[in-house]
Amino acid sequence: MKISVIIPVYNAEKYLHQCLESVVNQTLNEIEIICVDDCSTDSSCDILQSYAAIDERLKVINFDKNKSAVQARKTGVLAAVGKYIMFVDADDYLVTGALEFAYALAEKSDTDIIHFGANVINCEGISFRRMGSIQSYVIPFNGTINADNLVRACTVEKKINHLLWGKLFKANVCKQGMAFIEDEYFPRANDLYAFILISYFAKTYRGDKRKLYIHCYGRGGRGRMEMNIEEFELYCATTQVISAIERFFVSQDVLEAYKDVLEYRKKVTFNVCFETWKHHMNKEYLSQGIDLMIYYFGKDAVISALNKSEETIFMKLVRHCKNYGCISTVKLIIKIVAYKIKEKV
Repeated sequence: MKISVIIPVYNAEKYLHQCLESVVNQTLNEIEIICVDDCSTDSSCDILQSYAAIDERLKVINFDKNKSAVQARKTGVLAAVGKYIMFVDADDYLVTGALEFAYALAEKSDTDIIHFGANVINCEGISFRRMGSIQSYVIPFNGTINADNLVRACTVEKKINHLLWGKLFKANVCKQGMAFIEDEYFPRANDLYAFILISYFAKTYRGDKRKLYIHCYGRGGRGRMEMNIEEFELYCATTQVISAIERFFVSQDVLEAYKDVLEYRKKVTFNVCFETWKHHMNKEYLSQGIDLMIYYFGKDAVISALNKSEETIFMKLVRHCKNYGCISTVKLIIKIVAYKIKEKV
């Protein structure tokens, strides 16, 4: 078997046909397609079974409870028999001939991770600026990397993004990393968690700008402009993944060597959460959002960020006052000032 394609599926009935059609109709036939249904509540499972009934290459694994995408990917990887592994999200799809080209390049280059380009489609009216940011992020590093491992290349060196899609992995390297994924529910940062573990066992990388993958940005709620408090807490809970990565480093007896990596990821995670709070938080939950950030990241980080962004934030509060009334705005201002006073005492 040349390539195992791993597709985690959860309530993807709207887009699943498009995804599966793009994979089963690839020009490379020696593939297996492992779809792991993460206890969907829509017709996703029925769609998967209908494809499995007519294409013996497609295998369906069903979870009896929702476990998160990283557990679905782990299960798929450990069941895979292909020489290489490619991840495809259920709301994305591959271009024609993608697997044949990827396999040929992998065989020629003998590389642990091959990173391809991707077309990013704006599916939800995302702003031009935000689309430009994600399009830049998915561009592969132009060249090759040979190192003891690729952990720093995908973190502090900022050479490789941590997305699982758009890449082809040697199966043995991928299995090594994914085997260390803890059996817990991880609501966010699934790609980050898996990719850092895989990158620890990978020694070689090659970037190729040919666009083989279509990423549909905005599907499934990604790219939403306004966020409620429950969604924001999931962003903050990315710290769960950082803690799990830290435990992995401990298990490999390399914690001291990678403390800078952990600090870098903590800083990036906080900055993402703070910017999300500042620009995309539902105005009713701004005050609760501060409490959540302090709970997950500590008071010092939040106060420092508030001080640096004071002018922008207070302009936001003026708009908040107009839209929701000044009582809630005053309460939020009092909370920010109170935190600052506590810091100085």
